[in-house]
Amino acid sequence: MTWLFIIPVHGHLNEKTGKGFWIPVDAGPGSPADYIPNAQVKGYIEDIPAFHTFLISDSCFSGSLFVEGKMRSTNEAMDDLDSRQSRWALCSGRHDEEVFDGKPGENSPLPRASCRN
Repeated sequence: MTWLFIIPVHGHLNEKTGKGFWIPVDAGPGSPADYIPNAQVKGYIEDIPAFHTFLISDSCFSGSLFVEGKMRSTNEAMDDLDSRQSRWALCSGRHDEEVFDGKPGENSPLPRASCRN
């Protein structure tokens, strides 16, 4: 079984710790207590009972979800893909980058660009 998630959400980066957060639509303005830590999001993704999971995260600082990932050779990666569960993500920004929300009143440009024929 494979799962695909597309998550458009605002993001926040704690500059002191370098940790990223998702900001839910119902979070209070400037209320970090309402934010969802990326570590918690990663935990949810790891717990999904699918062999492969692919996340498209369209948020500022979304690259901070996987900033501690290790580099490995193509052969090592291919061997792992064949035998283990995998979790992949396409992030609209680096771990330290705000992303463009699009024109006022319009959706983010990422979904439009991703769904072209």
